[in-house]
Amino acid sequence: MGELERLLKNLNKELPPFPEIGIKILQTLLKEDSELYELINTEEELWSFIISVANLPKFRKTSPPIEDLKKAFLVLGDDLIKNLLLGYISMKMRKETFNNFSFSKFWARALLCLSLSYLLSSLVTPYSFHLNIASFLMDFGIVILYLIFPEGYLKVLSLKHMGKDTLSAEREVFGITHPEVSSEYFENFAFPRRLILNLRYHHFSEDLLQEVPSYVLEDLKILKLIDEGVRTYFGNKREKSLENFKTLAKLWFNLAEKESLKIIDSLPEIGNIFFEIFKLENFCLIPYSKWIEEKEEEIKKITKELQKAPQKESELLKNYEKEIYRLWKEKEILLHEIEEIKKKLLEVNIYHELTGLYNEKYLKKRLKQELLRAKRYKRIFSILMVSLENLEEIVKKFSFSMKENFLKKLSQKFIQNLRRVDLVFHFNEDSLFVVILPETPLQGAVVVARKILKIIENTYLEIFKEKKSGFVSILTYEPIYLDPKKEPLVETILKILTAGIVLLKTRRQTRFIVLRLDRELENS
Repeated sequence: MGELERLLKNLNKELPPFPEIGIKILQTLLKEDSELYELINTEEELWSFIISVANLPKFRKTSPPIEDLKKAFLVLGDDLIKNLLLGYISMKMRKETFNNFSFSKFWARALLCLSLSYLLSSLVTPYSFHLNIASFLMDFGIVILYLIFPEGYLKVLSLKHMGKDTLSAEREVFGITHPEVSSEYFENFAFPRRLILNLRYHHFSEDLLQEVPSYVLEDLKILKLIDEGVRTYFGNKREKSLENFKTLAKLWFNLAEKESLKIIDSLPEIGNIFFEIFKLENFCLIPYSKWIEEKEEEIKKITKELQKAPQKESELLKNYEKEIYRLWKEKEILLHEIEEIKKKLLEVNIYHELTGLYNEKYLKKRLKQELLRAKRYKRIFSILMVSLENLEEIVKKFSFSMKENFLKKLSQKFIQNLRRVDLVFHFNEDSLFVVILPETPLQGAVVVARKILKIIENTYLEIFKEKKSGFVSILTYEPIYLDPKKEPLVETILKILTAGIVLLKTRRQTRFIVLRLDRELENS
C-alpha cells in the first residue's frame, strides 16, 4: 500500500478525479509522434478552444476569421498549441475558494513554470519533450492534498507562515509530501516511469545522486532551475531566487549571467499571454528589470525629496540619506513581518494551541452562525458536549507530556472519524470538547456519540493502558418544533449541555444523555 493510498484510507476519502479530457491531452503529448491534430479534431471542446485562441487579435491580427483547424495550427504553431492544451487542464480543475488557498494562484504559477520550460528548451540540451509536462504538474500534489483535506492544507500554510518549509509542514500534517502524492497519483494512469520520477524527486537534493539514473538527474536539474526562476516572480525572496537561478544556470548548463537575466526578464512576455488566455489577468507580471527600476526610482524619489530639505553641511546630507534609506528598507521588512504576524494571529485566534481543533472562543461565534442558518432555512443540526472521564487523576500517575500526547492523538482520531463538515472544538479546560453536526437529526447524533465514546475508550487504552471513557450530552436543534418567540441563545445551549454532563457524572448510570431543546427551554 502506497503512502497516498494509506492517507486516503485514514481519512476515508477517495482519490480526486483527473479530468478525462486532461488524461487524453497528457497521453497524446507523452507520445514522441504526437497525434495532436487528431486529438483536437475529434474533441469538440478542444477544437472550439484552439479556434477561439487563434482568433484573438494578437494571433490573427488583420487576417479573416479562422474557422479551420489547419489554419489555426499554422497561426499558432505546434509548440504553442501543446502548451495551450496543458493550460486547458488548469481551466478544468480551477475552483473558487474563500480561504487563503488559491487555485488561481496555483495554476498561474504552474503556467509560468510551463513558460520558463518553453524558454529553456531552446537553450539547454538535451531537453526531453516530457519536461514541459513535468514542469507544469510537478506541484500538482498540493492540489490533491487540498482536495482530500482542505482544513489540513490550511494548517500546512499556517505552519509555513510560522517558518517551516513546505515539505516538513506537509509531512507533519499529512505524513506525506506533495512530490510523493504527485508521483503516486499519476502512476494510476500508467504514465512513463521517467515522468513519475521527475514528479517524485523534483525537489532536487544532492543525496539523489545515488538514487536515480543519470538521465533523470539531468531532468531534475532543469526542474530545479525552473522552480528557482519562477520564484523570482512568485516568491518572497525574489533577489535571492534570482541569484540562485544565475548560479545554477552557470554551474549546470554553462549559461552566462547576461543570458540568465535575459531569460528571467523575458519570462513575463510569455507568461502574460497564458494569463490573459486563461482568465488570470490578476497575475500578469512586469519584467524583473523593470521591477528593479521601479524600486530604484522610488529610492531616488525619496533621496530627491530629502535633498530639497535645507541642510547646512553636505556630509550631514549624505549621512541623512543613508540613514533614511536604511530605515526605508527596515520599514519594508517590518511591514512584511507585520503582515505575516497578522496571518498567524488569524490562524491562532480560531485554533486550540495544543490540539489544532477549533477553540472555545470560535465555538460561540460559529454556533451563533449555525443557529441563524438553521432558523432561516429550517435546517436541523445537533450539538454534542464531550467530557473525558477522570483525565486529571490519570495524568497524575503519568506525566503532563503524556496528557498532551493523549489529547493530540484523541483530536486526530475525532477528525479522522467524523465527516468533513462536522466541526470539533476543544475548550481551555482540557477534558471538554464540543462537536457540531450539521444536517444531523437526533438518531444520527446518538450514533456519533457512541462512536466518540468508543474512540475515547480506545485512546485511553492505547496511551495510558487504562479502561476509561467519557460522557456525552446531546442536543438537537429542530426549528419546526420550537416556539419562535423563545429563540435559544448560544449561552443557553451551552448551559443546557453542561447541565447534561453534570447529571451524567452524578448518576453514572449511562454514558450519554439526550436533551430536548424545547423542553429544556420551557424549564429554563
